[in-house]
Amino acid sequence: MYKNIIGVEGMKCPKCEERVCKAFEKAFGAKKTSASHKKSVAKFISESEVTAEAAAAALDGTGFTVVSCESKG
Repeated sequence: MYKNIIGVEGMKCPKCEERVCKAFEKAFGAKKTSASHKKSVAKFISESEVTAEAAAAALDGTGFTVVSCESKG
């Protein structure tokens, strides 16, 4: 299991947080997802390592931008 911390710009409200969480759940089968528009960060657990490129691809078309990515196994 990998713990992922993704810096995400563009979240402005709780609905934005939900959209980001759902995108990561769909793309990575993410579990225990959470996001904070105030801290501009999303956190989740995944089966495999997540790269910045993969995280950006998961958010493609959502209006949010990945600015950092940390994945620890």
